[in-house]
Amino acid sequence: MRSRLLEIPIPFLGTKIPIFSYGVMIMIAYLAGTWSAVRRARGGLFSRDDIMDYSLYAILAGVVGARLAHIAMFWNTFFYRYDPLQGRAVFDASRLWDIPKIWEGGLVFYGGLVGAVAALMVFARRRGISLVGFCDLCAPSVALGLALGRIGCFLNGCCFGKPSDLPWAVSFPRGSLPFFHHLHDELIPAAAEGSLHIHPTQLYESLGAFLLWLVLEAAYRRRRFDGQTTAMFFVMYASGRFLVELMRDDVGPGFPALNSWMTTAQYASVALAAAGIAAYLYFRRKGSPSSAAGSDVSTADVGGGGAGVRGRDAG
Repeated sequence: MRSRLLEIPIPFLGTKIPIFSYGVMIMIAYLAGTWSAVRRARGGLFSRDDIMDYSLYAILAGVVGARLAHIAMFWNTFFYRYDPLQGRAVFDASRLWDIPKIWEGGLVFYGGLVGAVAALMVFARRRGISLVGFCDLCAPSVALGLALGRIGCFLNGCCFGKPSDLPWAVSFPRGSLPFFHHLHDELIPAAAEGSLHIHPTQLYESLGAFLLWLVLEAAYRRRRFDGQTTAMFFVMYASGRFLVELMRDDVGPGFPALNSWMTTAQYASVALAAAGIAAYLYFRRKGSPSSAAGSDVSTADVGGGGAGVRGRDAG
């Protein structure tokens, strides 16, 4: 676990610029996901320019959505600090400057997914390309990017798990988020060198996302209708995330009205899985079974015919 990968010295300023492992892995995830989509699109109906242009919108909208979701879920702990003089938590306006500090962690995947999809809806309409077909193209890339991004979470120490005595349980070093969490709960002494041994939930999800990427890559080449790969991603990712949430210990207060039974992410997972099942049934009934088979990019949800993709089903 190494939150700071390295530091670049600036001699004439007498300082160093830190390079955070979390940010590096997010960038690697972005590049790998974009490469993956470009490779799948070769010879298909979507151009390299479409993918490269959308990838920029997706990363910007995704990061904004992921950050806003994190702040909304952890509003009290993000903006409020305990004031011993007043004996209560008070609003800390200086935390407003910390909102852009995504390199320190604090991104919620579901918020990022909403942001990226919203950007795609606008992008697809303006470019006149198939929204559902483009979603299918991007779905495996999202899984690959998530797999790499969760490694960044592990290096950063965020998204950590509950205490465990399993052989592969890990202890995060002094100063990490798990360390402070256990110190706050009085589970470890102040002189401890590290946290308790906990589930490496970041690696659980990373491994699951890598497997999902492989499944979706194969499914994309064999899909029978537009929307099939996207629906599979929704159902499979949501199922895995629901299970991982059972072992996570950093969920915080979230939305109190929802958390009496499940975590906020579990409620979102249930909703996403239901949407995936509904989408699968809808697009299977709507699409032509033969139009996507054997082609690089399916056109079933626009009534067949590759020439009809642009300008139709863009919203």
